Amino acid sequence: MKSFEILANIENFINNKEINKAREEFVKIERSGDKNIIKDHNYLFLRAKLAYLEKLYYFAIDTLLIGLNFTKEKKFYDFLGDIYHEIGNVELGKKIKDPSMQQDTVDKLKKILSGIPDEKDVKKKLTKNV
Repeated sequence: MKSFEILANIENFINNKEINKAREEFVKIERSGDKNIIKDHNYLFLRAKLAYLEKLYYFAIDTLLIGLNFTKEKKFYDFLGDIYHEIGNVELGKKIKDPSMQQDTVDKLKKILSGIPDEKDVKKKLTKNV
């Protein structure tokens, strides 16, 4: 089974709140040895959604921030803003959702949070591994 098919399965399981089944599908991806999957923004988004369902909010935040190195899709910003709202940082959530402030806010967040690579770090590591 190809990774994109597994991602479709994961999305269905997450939408139906079938956490254990979603986890099992992620394991299939990890066992497939597809090292490029970690660059797939859809994979990262689904990882963040699963973490959110499991109430692992900071893992979800980190995953979304990493995903924003590969895409600037609105759903990433919106979900990130929703999570910050959920954990009580309403003001930051609003800034992340505001198109005129979101990129600057996310860039500052990445600098503040240790361990979150910025776009240059990710690209440097990916070219090194190729």
